[in-house]
Amino acid sequence: MLLQSKNHKWVLVVEDDLDMRESICEILRDHFKKDIKIVEAKDGVDATTKINHQAFHCILTDLNMPKKEGGAFIQSARQNSFNETTPIIIVSGAATHEIEKEYKFVNFLAKPFKAEQLVEMVENQLKLGTTEKMVSANVLNSLVSSTMSFLKGSVASQDVRIGTTSLKQKGTRVDSDFAAVITLKVGKVSNTFSILCDQATLDTIKSNSPGLKNKSGDEICRSMGFVILRHVLSESGMIESNNLSTNDVSGDQNILSDKTGLLIPVIAEGINIHIFATTKQ
Repeated sequence: MLLQSKNHKWVLVVEDDLDMRESICEILRDHFKKDIKIVEAKDGVDATTKINHQAFHCILTDLNMPKKEGGAFIQSARQNSFNETTPIIIVSGAATHEIEKEYKFVNFLAKPFKAEQLVEMVENQLKLGTTEKMVSANVLNSLVSSTMSFLKGSVASQDVRIGTTSLKQKGTRVDSDFAAVITLKVGKVSNTFSILCDQATLDTIKSNSPGLKNKSGDEICRSMGFVILRHVLSESGMIESNNLSTNDVSGDQNILSDKTGLLIPVIAEGINIHIFATTKQ
């Protein structure tokens, strides 16, 4: 494997049209200067050989190429130990909404494009980092908004707000009466999140929902976890993904003690719920 310098990022450009490949490389070199190192590949087969020997920070690829088309190359990259979470930008005249549904967590730049569009997209991907981080951020944002939407409907209050976020360290127990713990896996990327409730919060929710009158606190908390989970998947655009799996919603918050993550309080009148979302370290 080629060792990477900490002073620059490695970018792979996969394009069978020589003029287009040279144009893309020239635009990137002019903007990023010595901050990036570019490796070129003339087709999908050439690119697959190169990802087997090096981890890249970003990959740009065409779709319609000889020997091995772009879709097959993307599949190879996602199964590659060096590049399974590398951000991928498809640069193609065939970048349509149908393709967007087929390839998850991939960005698109339609040909013809302006130089500033290419630079901005690559710059953003290099800042975001791996797809793993992108998925985690996407899930976390959807989790917060879905929890707030649920509470607004459940407690008939529009005054639902986010409190001060804190970091829970590994080995620290979470302090709550009830928990709905969910592990969501997209491909090889796992996110564990939970809804943490105290008894007073569940009593408030129960009083506003006659159908929950005979339900226990654990049942209400887990049901809430399922409802919020569906919202999260929908908002994250993953509801139809064949590469998605979840475990049953667990009430055992002890499994959270060995995890590091963000504790985000969601507050309303009579409500004090904490969202716990794991972070990768």
